[in-house]
Amino acid sequence: MLTGHFRRFGGFVTNLGVIGRAVPTFALLLIFASWDVIGVGDKAAILALAIFAIPPLLTNTYVGVRDVDGAVVDGATGMGMTDGQVLGRVELPTAIPLIGAGLRTTTVQVVATATLAALVGGGGLGRYVVDGFALQDVTLMMSGVVLVSVLSIGTEAILAVVQRMATPLPLRQRKKSAS
Repeated sequence: MLTGHFRRFGGFVTNLGVIGRAVPTFALLLIFASWDVIGVGDKAAILALAIFAIPPLLTNTYVGVRDVDGAVVDGATGMGMTDGQVLGRVELPTAIPLIGAGLRTTTVQVVATATLAALVGGGGLGRYVVDGFALQDVTLMMSGVVLVSVLSIGTEAILAVVQRMATPLPLRQRKKSAS
């Protein structure tokens, strides 16, 4: 938020987001599972998925705050708002649609990718997929795939409603096209 507000270090934030997306989650799972401190299991999965979630959130938050119309920010500053007030009362509410989109995308990606955790001893619905694959049981494997898909779609739907409710009313209203 602060990098977008002060419009500094944008290249760093964007590059960090690109690098973070380039590292495969499976590679992170294997790296963390191989460390004795973390080990095989849920810790490796949670850490890998948390790292996987950061880049889209970071990038969307930066871009959302940075792209607030400069005239709006100048107007708020001209009315006597401090930097903190401009950020909290103008930039963040205006950036909510993009931040919310980043949160939705990230959450759905993490839910869908969490199935990989089963490969390093993590639990969850990924067990159905991995066990079904190992046992050559298509029914077991497909039940896991269907459950993960339903969970991902449900998560997307719920977060879409939350995003819409969190977006300020003037930003929610669609412009009517001229007939």
